Amino acid sequence: MHMSNKWKKLENITRPHGCTGIFDIYLDNENGVILKKAKKNNLISGKLSDPVEQQYYKMLLCSLCSTPILGKYILEAYDITVDGGYKSRYIKGINLYDTNSVMKKARDIIPVVKKLHTDIIEYSANYKLFGDWGLHNLIYEESSCRIYNVDIEGFYTYPRVFDNGNCDIAHCNARFEKLYREISE
Repeated sequence: MHMSNKWKKLENITRPHGCTGIFDIYLDNENGVILKKAKKNNLISGKLSDPVEQQYYKMLLCSLCSTPILGKYILEAYDITVDGGYKSRYIKGINLYDTNSVMKKARDIIPVVKKLHTDIIEYSANYKLFGDWGLHNLIYEESSCRIYNVDIEGFYTYPRVFDNGNCDIAHCNARFEKLYREISE
Protein backbone atom coordinates (compact mmCIF):
# COMPACT_ATOMS: atom_id res chain seq x y z
CA MET A 1 0.00 0.00 0.00
CA HIS A 2 1.51 3.34 -1.07
CA MET A 3 1.97 5.81 1.78
CA SER A 4 1.81 9.46 0.69
CA ASN A 5 2.45 12.46 2.94
CA LYS A 6 -1.26 12.83 3.70
CA TRP A 7 -1.16 9.82 6.07
CA LYS A 8 -0.32 10.53 9.72
CA LYS A 9 0.47 7.58 11.98
CA LEU A 10 -1.76 7.53 15.06
CA GLU A 11 0.33 6.92 18.16
CA ASN A 12 -1.95 7.52 21.17
CA ILE A 13 -4.67 4.98 20.60
CA THR A 14 -6.86 4.09 23.59
CA ARG A 15 -6.32 0.41 24.35
CA PRO A 16 -6.23 -1.80 27.42
CA HIS A 17 -2.84 -1.81 29.14
CA GLY A 18 -0.32 -4.02 27.33
CA CYS A 19 -2.37 -4.33 24.14
CA THR A 20 -0.43 -3.21 21.06
CA GLY A 21 -2.75 -4.22 18.22
CA ILE A 22 -1.88 -6.03 14.99
CA PHE A 23 -1.88 -2.92 12.79
CA ASP A 24 -0.15 0.39 12.50
CA ILE A 25 -2.97 2.88 12.08
CA TYR A 26 -2.77 5.94 9.85
CA LEU A 27 -5.20 8.81 9.36
CA ASP A 28 -5.90 10.83 6.24
CA ASN A 29 -7.67 13.62 8.09
CA GLU A 30 -8.45 15.57 4.92
CA ASN A 31 -10.54 12.71 3.52
CA GLY A 32 -11.66 11.16 6.83
CA VAL A 33 -10.06 7.78 6.09
CA ILE A 34 -8.24 5.33 8.35
CA LEU A 35 -5.63 2.97 6.95
CA LYS A 36 -4.80 -0.10 9.00
CA LYS A 37 -1.45 -1.42 7.80
CA ALA A 38 -0.64 -4.93 9.05
CA LYS A 39 2.40 -5.33 11.28
CA LYS A 40 4.77 -8.15 10.36
CA ASN A 41 4.09 -11.53 11.98
CA ASN A 42 0.86 -10.43 13.63
CA LEU A 43 -1.81 -12.67 15.16
CA ILE A 44 -3.57 -13.32 11.85
CA SER A 45 -0.71 -13.19 9.33
CA GLY A 46 -0.10 -16.94 9.53
CA LYS A 47 -3.70 -17.74 8.64
CA LEU A 48 -3.78 -15.11 5.90
CA SER A 49 -0.80 -16.71 4.14
CA ASP A 50 -3.38 -19.18 2.78
CA PRO A 51 -5.12 -17.78 -0.36
CA VAL A 52 -8.42 -19.40 0.68
CA GLU A 53 -8.26 -17.60 4.04
CA GLN A 54 -7.38 -14.34 2.24
CA GLN A 55 -10.49 -14.68 0.12
CA TYR A 56 -12.65 -15.53 3.14
CA TYR A 57 -11.22 -12.55 5.08
CA LYS A 58 -11.92 -10.14 2.23
CA MET A 59 -15.44 -11.53 1.68
CA LEU A 60 -16.21 -11.33 5.39
CA LEU A 61 -14.96 -7.77 5.85
CA CYS A 62 -16.88 -6.62 2.77
CA SER A 63 -20.15 -8.14 4.01
CA LEU A 64 -20.16 -7.14 7.70
CA CYS A 65 -22.48 -4.15 7.26
CA SER A 66 -25.26 -6.55 6.24
CA THR A 67 -24.94 -8.61 9.45
CA PRO A 68 -28.41 -8.93 11.02
CA ILE A 69 -29.00 -6.71 14.08
CA LEU A 70 -25.34 -5.68 14.48
CA GLY A 71 -24.47 -4.49 10.95
CA LYS A 72 -25.41 -0.90 11.78
CA TYR A 73 -22.55 -0.79 14.30
CA ILE A 74 -19.89 -2.01 11.85
CA LEU A 75 -17.88 0.10 9.42
CA GLU A 76 -17.34 -0.78 5.79
CA ALA A 77 -13.80 -1.93 4.95
CA TYR A 78 -12.30 -1.44 1.50
CA ASP A 79 -8.97 -1.66 -0.33
CA ILE A 80 -8.31 -4.87 1.60
CA THR A 81 -4.79 -6.24 1.12
CA VAL A 82 -3.57 -9.85 1.22
CA ASP A 83 -1.83 -9.24 4.56
CA GLY A 84 -5.11 -8.10 6.15
CA GLY A 85 -4.65 -4.33 5.90
CA TYR A 86 -7.59 -2.17 4.84
CA LYS A 87 -9.13 1.28 4.78
CA SER A 88 -12.33 2.49 6.42
CA ARG A 89 -14.07 5.69 7.36
CA TYR A 90 -12.54 7.58 10.28
CA ILE A 91 -14.85 7.84 13.28
CA LYS A 92 -14.15 10.98 15.28
CA GLY A 93 -15.65 10.53 18.69
CA ILE A 94 -15.41 9.17 22.20
CA ASN A 95 -13.83 5.79 22.89
CA LEU A 96 -16.06 3.93 25.37
CA TYR A 97 -12.96 2.63 27.16
CA ASP A 98 -12.22 6.25 28.17
CA THR A 99 -14.76 6.42 31.00
CA ASN A 100 -13.82 10.00 31.96
CA SER A 101 -14.83 11.21 28.49
CA VAL A 102 -17.94 9.01 28.53
CA MET A 103 -19.00 10.51 31.88
CA LYS A 104 -18.85 14.04 30.47
CA LYS A 105 -21.39 13.09 27.79
CA ALA A 106 -23.18 10.29 29.67
CA ARG A 107 -26.67 11.69 29.09
CA ASP A 108 -26.13 11.41 25.31
CA ILE A 109 -23.99 8.29 25.23
CA ILE A 110 -25.57 5.89 27.74
CA PRO A 111 -28.92 5.44 25.90
CA VAL A 112 -26.97 4.58 22.73
CA VAL A 113 -24.71 2.19 24.67
CA LYS A 114 -27.78 0.48 26.19
CA LYS A 115 -29.30 0.05 22.71
CA LEU A 116 -26.06 -1.50 21.45
CA HIS A 117 -25.93 -3.76 24.51
CA THR A 118 -29.54 -4.86 23.92
CA ASP A 119 -28.78 -5.55 20.25
CA ILE A 120 -25.72 -7.65 21.16
CA ILE A 121 -27.87 -9.68 23.57
CA GLU A 122 -30.55 -10.13 20.88
CA TYR A 123 -27.95 -11.15 18.29
CA SER A 124 -26.32 -13.66 20.62
CA ALA A 125 -29.70 -15.21 21.39
CA ASN A 126 -30.12 -15.97 17.67
CA TYR A 127 -26.56 -16.35 16.32
CA LYS A 128 -23.02 -17.10 17.44
CA LEU A 129 -21.59 -13.75 18.55
CA PHE A 130 -18.42 -12.80 16.71
CA GLY A 131 -16.04 -9.85 16.72
CA ASP A 132 -14.20 -8.03 19.47
CA TRP A 133 -16.81 -5.99 21.34
CA GLY A 134 -14.33 -4.74 23.92
CA LEU A 135 -15.08 -1.15 24.96
CA HIS A 136 -11.76 0.02 23.50
CA ASN A 137 -13.08 -0.87 20.03
CA LEU A 138 -16.33 1.05 20.41
CA ILE A 139 -16.41 4.72 19.40
CA TYR A 140 -19.38 7.02 19.99
CA GLU A 141 -19.61 9.41 17.05
CA GLU A 142 -21.14 12.61 18.38
CA SER A 143 -22.14 13.96 14.95
CA SER A 144 -24.41 10.97 14.25
CA CYS A 145 -25.12 9.85 17.86
CA ARG A 146 -24.04 6.34 16.85
CA ILE A 147 -21.55 3.80 18.14
CA TYR A 148 -19.24 1.96 15.79
CA ASN A 149 -17.02 -1.05 16.36
CA VAL A 150 -13.81 0.11 14.70
CA ASP A 151 -12.09 -3.29 15.01
CA ILE A 152 -13.28 -4.59 11.65
CA GLU A 153 -10.61 -7.31 11.49
CA GLY A 154 -11.82 -8.52 14.89
CA PHE A 155 -14.86 -10.02 13.18
CA TYR A 156 -12.44 -12.38 11.45
CA THR A 157 -10.18 -12.93 14.46
CA TYR A 158 -12.88 -13.74 17.01
CA PRO A 159 -13.76 -16.61 17.15
CA ARG A 160 -12.23 -17.92 13.88
CA VAL A 161 -8.61 -17.49 15.01
CA PHE A 162 -9.09 -17.08 18.78
CA ASP A 163 -12.11 -18.30 20.69
CA ASN A 164 -10.95 -17.01 24.05
CA GLY A 165 -14.27 -15.91 25.51
CA ASN A 166 -14.23 -12.58 23.71
CA CYS A 167 -17.39 -13.64 21.87
CA ASP A 168 -19.11 -14.88 25.01
CA ILE A 169 -22.20 -12.81 25.85
CA ALA A 170 -21.36 -13.07 29.57
CA HIS A 171 -18.02 -11.38 28.80
CA CYS A 172 -19.79 -8.61 26.88
CA ASN A 173 -22.40 -8.14 29.59
CA ALA A 174 -19.69 -7.82 32.22
CA ARG A 175 -17.92 -5.10 30.19
CA PHE A 176 -21.11 -3.09 29.77
CA GLU A 177 -22.14 -3.52 33.41
CA LYS A 178 -18.70 -2.31 34.52
CA LEU A 179 -19.09 0.76 32.30
CA TYR A 180 -22.55 1.49 33.73
CA ARG A 181 -21.18 1.19 37.29
CA GLU A 182 -18.23 3.49 36.58
CA ILE A 183 -20.49 6.11 34.98
CA SER A 184 -22.96 6.09 37.87
CA GLU A 185 -20.30 6.42 40.62
